[in-house]
Amino acid sequence: MIDAQNNNHQVAFLFNYRGSIKTEMVNHLANYPVSWTLENAAFWHQVTMLPDFPVDIWPRMFGELRNFFSDKVLVKFLQERVKVGHLSLSRPGPTDKLLEILIKQFAALMQQRLQNFRNDALEMLHTLSAD
Repeated sequence: MIDAQNNNHQVAFLFNYRGSIKTEMVNHLANYPVSWTLENAAFWHQVTMLPDFPVDIWPRMFGELRNFFSDKVLVKFLQERVKVGHLSLSRPGPTDKLLEILIKQFAALMQQRLQNFRNDALEMLHTLSAD
């Protein structure tokens, strides 16, 4: 359950696994009064209605990043910071193909995180209605 003391347990749990830096560990909801977020049913209702990410958003974003960074740098970022592509760490192939695979893994991870947030919102709405 999300609360002001615990913040988001999934974020805390995934902190070390996903390679977050310390400032990324703090749940962004903690930056606002709980009356606006954690204890606000309207907020959680809005979260339940968040749409899925557009299918092409991540390939487009990485297309932009390719204007500034090499495929090798982007692959390293996804492997070391985002923690996708761990199976290819010891046996990397051509980076262009590998980057496309890692972008798909990243897209799936982001969609999963969004769905987890929406699921948490349903639980919070239930909890708030019980109070």
